[in-house]
Amino acid sequence: MNTEKAAKISWNPNGIHTLAKLQIDAQKYRDCLIGWGDSVINMPEKIDFLEADTITELCDWLQVEEETAEMLRQTAARILSEPNLKAYVWHMYYRLKALSLSTGCSHASFANWPLPEFSLGKYAQTVPALVMLGGLKLARQKYREERYEESIIKDTLRIYGADLDRKRRANGVPTILLNSLNWVRVYMAARLVELGRFNYKLMEDFKAGVVLKNRRTGTKQMLAPDGAKYNSAGFMLQENDPLAEGGWVSEYSENAGYYYGNPVSPKGFALKEVRRYAKEEWEKILEPGDILIDMHIPAGGGMTPERCLDSFRKAVEFFTEKYEGKFKPVFICHSWIFNTQLEEKLPESNLAKLMQQCYLFPASSYGQDGVFFLFGQVTVNPADAPRDTSGRRAVLEILESGQRLRSGGMLLFAEDLEHFGTAFYRRTCG
Repeated sequence: MNTEKAAKISWNPNGIHTLAKLQIDAQKYRDCLIGWGDSVINMPEKIDFLEADTITELCDWLQVEEETAEMLRQTAARILSEPNLKAYVWHMYYRLKALSLSTGCSHASFANWPLPEFSLGKYAQTVPALVMLGGLKLARQKYREERYEESIIKDTLRIYGADLDRKRRANGVPTILLNSLNWVRVYMAARLVELGRFNYKLMEDFKAGVVLKNRRTGTKQMLAPDGAKYNSAGFMLQENDPLAEGGWVSEYSENAGYYYGNPVSPKGFALKEVRRYAKEEWEKILEPGDILIDMHIPAGGGMTPERCLDSFRKAVEFFTEKYEGKFKPVFICHSWIFNTQLEEKLPESNLAKLMQQCYLFPASSYGQDGVFFLFGQVTVNPADAPRDTSGRRAVLEILESGQRLRSGGMLLFAEDLEHFGTAFYRRTCG
C-alpha cells in the first residue's frame, strides 16, 4: 500500500484522538480544540508554510541566519512526516488566520496551548515560530495588496527574523513566546507599520480623557476621563485595588459655557481638584473616540531623541499621505514603558528623555507591568532575577522597595514636534 495513503488511513481526524497521539491531555487543554472541525476540513494536502522551499524563501527575505533556517526546515519536515503533528500545527495556524465557524467566532489566545514535546522534544519550541512564518507570509501579501512600499514592508516584518536568530543563539532553538503569537494578526491585517525607530497604526482612543487648547496661547490641558478611580498620588487604581483613604473618583462634564474636570499633569498624574475652563477661552481638541496614531516600541536600544523625532516625522508624513482627513495627527501610547517610576529611576536614560517630551497621563495597570517584556515571564522574583540591563535593574529595585509597577500613557501632538527636545508640555501646561 502507498505509504502516504496508509498514513491518511491511520490518522483519526477527531481532535481528542490527535491530542492523545501527541501525549497531550485533551481534558486539560480542551480549549485549544475550539474550531478543530473547521480547521480539519480546510486542511490542504500540501501545507505551504511547512514546505522547505517556502521556509527558505521567507527566511532569506527576513534575513534569517542559515543555521536558524535549517532548524526550521528540519522541524517542519518532521511535522509533515507525522499526520497528528501535521494536523495540530495546521490547526494552530488556522486559528491564527481564521475565525472558527464550528464553535464560536472568537480568535484564539495561544498563551496556554501545549506544544508537542513528546513528538519533537526541545524542537517543539520551534512550532510557534513556524506558525508565525505562515502568518508573516500572509501579512506580506496583505501589505503588498494595500500597496505599501516593499522597503517599508521589509522594515516592518524583519524584526521577527532578528528575533528568531536571537532566540536560537540564547536557547538553542528558534522560537517565539506563545502568548505573543496573537500579535502577528495585527501584521496579517496590514495594520502596523515600522517607520524609523517605532511602529505605528491608527486606532480610536477611549481612555485618555479630553484635551483642551487655549484659544489665545495654544496651551494644552488634559482632563481625566469621567469616573476613573485614582489613589492619593493621582495614579489610576490597579486591578482589584479598593478605593483607599485619600483615593478619589474623577469627574468630567460640560455645559454651554464651561468644561469641568480634573486636570492631568503632563508629568503623568491627575489632580484631585475639579477645575472649570471657560469655552470662550478653551476649545476641545481631543475626546474619546477620536482616531489617533497609536505608537508601539519594538525591542532594542538606540532610542535617542534624534531617532525618536525622525520616526515621529516619518509617521506624520506617511499617515497624512495615506489617510488624510481620517484621523487626528496626535501620537498616543499606553505602555509599561511610560511608567513614571522608570523616569525617576533612570533620569538620564533615553527613555526618560522621551517621556519629558510627551504629555504623560495615568493608565490602568496590574502591578507587574513590564515584567513579561523584560524577563519573559508573568512574575519575577527579585532575589534571583537577572540584572544585566538598566531597565531590569530599575524594575527590580522598584519591586524590592515594596512598590507595585505601573503602566502609563503619553500624547504628543504633531503640531508640537517643532518644540521637541524642550520639554514643551512641562513648561507650558498645567
